Amino acid sequence: KLNEFVFGKQPKNWLIGNYEKIYVGHATNEKIRRNGSSGGIISAIQLYLLEKKTIDGAVTLRMRHDKPYLTEPIIATSEEEIIEGAQSKYTVAPINQILSQFPGNFQSLSYTALPEQISSIRKLQMQNHPSVAPIKYILGFFYGETLAFSAIKSLLRTYGEKEVDQIKKLSFRAGEWPGNFEAKLKNGKIINVSKFYANYLSPSHITKFSLYQVDYMSELADISSGDAWAPIYEQRGKGWSVVIARTEKGLNILKEMISEKKLFLQEITE
Repeated sequence: KLNEFVFGKQPKNWLIGNYEKIYVGHATNEKIRRNGSSGGIISAIQLYLLEKKTIDGAVTLRMRHDKPYLTEPIIATSEEEIIEGAQSKYTVAPINQILSQFPGNFQSLSYTALPEQISSIRKLQMQNHPSVAPIKYILGFFYGETLAFSAIKSLLRTYGEKEVDQIKKLSFRAGEWPGNFEAKLKNGKIINVSKFYANYLSPSHITKFSLYQVDYMSELADISSGDAWAPIYEQRGKGWSVVIARTEKGLNILKEMISEKKLFLQEITE
């Protein structure tokens, strides 16, 4: 029903979902690219829509300022706030709490979230629910799993730290792509673990819901994106993303950004 509502058809490939075109590439703005989990695609799109005044805010997720080990949803209205919302956050994050702030002063918003959060927005759109009226563009991430908060505590304990409130700054994909789990502590200590090894937290701390997930590519978004896990791109470094234009309006945004040299994208096949 949701595929019929969003696309007017069923997917030809149920592993990928409906789409117009598939690309691989990155943002051309090096600051945006470097601050992203991979190629900075989602951040670049949010910033582009804001600069063009196509939207007046971008729903995104950042680490809290007062408790930097917890997340919070915000409506970003500046490049600084969009960069705060960059990178994956491998922890439970109920972004749809932001709906309680709608519509407020916002008439047109982009909304960025995980697959199951996006499907809930699409269900509300099907019902013409007023809470989602300002959402005009939906951007989604590829999804592996969500980790319970215990994963952060466990990693700290491994390095002799017991209290999460000692964290001054927490990043899940810091540094050169593919990035590191990095916790900067108030005492000056820095805990840095490569993503390859941080992945070993998954078996012990994966949430039960992650095991039930059936959508790994944000199939109901206008545009979805994730890491380009292939040796040819991993060897080049700097960050590369796979980008799927799912709806016509999603494709039109990407075409505009390519023509204005905001994105470097090469079309690929399934």
